[in-house]
Amino acid sequence: MDIQDIKNRFSIIGNSPLLHRAIDVARQVAPTDITVLITGESGSGKEVFSQIIHQLSARKHGPFIAVNCGAIPEGTIDSELFGHEKGSFTGAHEARKGYFEVVDGGTIFLDEVGELPLGTQARLLRVLESGEYIRVGSSKVQKTDVRVVAATNVDMYEAVQKGKFREDLYYRLNTVPLRIPPLRERKEDIHLLFRKFVADFTDKYRSPSIQLTADAQQLLTNYSWPGNVRQLKNIAEQLAVLERERTVDAATLSNYIPREAHNHLPVHVPSASQNKDDFSERDLLYKVLFEMKRDMVELKKLVVQLIQNGANRNVLSENSPYINQLYKEVDGYTGDSSIPTAPPHALTIHQPTSTGRSDEFEIQPQEAEEVEESLSLVEKESDLIRKALKKHKGKRKSAAQELGISERTLYRKIKDLNLIGIIWITFLFLSLQGCGIKYSFTGGSIPQDMNTVTVHIFENQAPIVYPTLSETLTEGLKTRIRTRSRLSQVANDGDGIFEGSITYYTIGPAAVEAGTDRAALTRLTITVNVKYTNSINPEDDFTQSFSRYKDFSTAVQPLQAQEEQIIKDIVDMLTEDIYNRAFANW
Repeated sequence: MDIQDIKNRFSIIGNSPLLHRAIDVARQVAPTDITVLITGESGSGKEVFSQIIHQLSARKHGPFIAVNCGAIPEGTIDSELFGHEKGSFTGAHEARKGYFEVVDGGTIFLDEVGELPLGTQARLLRVLESGEYIRVGSSKVQKTDVRVVAATNVDMYEAVQKGKFREDLYYRLNTVPLRIPPLRERKEDIHLLFRKFVADFTDKYRSPSIQLTADAQQLLTNYSWPGNVRQLKNIAEQLAVLERERTVDAATLSNYIPREAHNHLPVHVPSASQNKDDFSERDLLYKVLFEMKRDMVELKKLVVQLIQNGANRNVLSENSPYINQLYKEVDGYTGDSSIPTAPPHALTIHQPTSTGRSDEFEIQPQEAEEVEESLSLVEKESDLIRKALKKHKGKRKSAAQELGISERTLYRKIKDLNLIGIIWITFLFLSLQGCGIKYSFTGGSIPQDMNTVTVHIFENQAPIVYPTLSETLTEGLKTRIRTRSRLSQVANDGDGIFEGSITYYTIGPAAVEAGTDRAALTRLTITVNVKYTNSINPEDDFTQSFSRYKDFSTAVQPLQAQEEQIIKDIVDMLTEDIYNRAFANW
């Protein structure tokens, strides 16, 4: 069968060399069992080429099924592809065959294969390499003879580099790459396709035929068509139904074609590893430290000269910029930079006088000596933090305000610089002095003026969920706060408020390597979205998703018999994560 016969059989319109090349590759690879990866933009017709490969192969009398991997939820995709056993998860009332079992002897088309979860990718790789798979909740290995044709509209190589797609699976799928050209690379085919679509829709809706003027044809050809053939087909249908004038010019056609925004201005792309907040804070701290060092050096020089020469005119003239700056910063002096004859505050040096007593100290003139100080930024930063903590008697919140940073940033720096001992020494000193301490740091950094907390019930928003999970999670968090802190729990308007919802409750195979002893384990995953509001310190507010899972086996007993204990274990891990996130551990 030549290329023209294939185009007639599968209703392919176009004479582009790129299109002919794609059809020729599909025709040559069809008689084999080689895995094919079809790449192309959305709407370019990738599924049509999967049909060509199947119908021209030895499997044409076998089943063919197209699966949109991006439309199946992550928690159920393993069950859809590989099947499951009865009782393997909540709602599995009977065993079910997966697509790979149903299509045995035929072809399966995996559209949007780049959207597969990593765990499912590992199971798919095993099917491609050995033809073996395991149902969800089963330990029995089954065989299948299926040809896989995959398709994607994403850059698979970039997805591999980012760790979103397995490299070994990519090369296994990409045995024969088949690229479908976008419509903008087939400009000679655009008008042909438009005429075909218009003829079909005018016949379907019994409306007069539509003709394009020369300028309209030019506009149609030069448009980039980001939606490709699918977008062109939609516009043809709109014209057939909505347009009263059957001769369409460029002005009329432009009302149906979206405007293209062209922006060729250069933009700055920040490095992925750059942390803007940390950089700004660090840069500001370094600037303050260097300015402090410069001022200290100038003060030392000035003091040395005053000691050696006294407050004469030459000394004041040499240091006039710095002295005037001192007047402005300390006393609000607004004079010019020149040295006044009588400064607002005259500097007087009192010389010691002898009274004739023998027990007087004898003052020996000594040469001033400038001490070389350390230039280490780490030591400067550590010293400032020590002084702030000492000044505020170990109160981290007040010390952070003094330093101009957030309380969490201060805690991180204390941890990085190994200054935790300073906190405990200060705390011990205050205790020995008999100061009143409201509570001790037994696991959380809770502000002393925070006394109450409210935990609202976590609503169930997952499609499949354990009936009492909401109450179990809510009570678990309340119990952890009650046993780990001094906070009193109130029904509403606490100093700290927890609220949120259960977003996912999924059961699927454990993401482990095939061939291991754990390959038959099932995984229960619970994801919770939590919003925490701290009215005492709003910087501690956060909205975050927490996810935990536990692997188990259904070979000895079904899920229903052990689901309650599994949920308790996961809830215990989730409440620990939520508590630690809200009250950062020392």
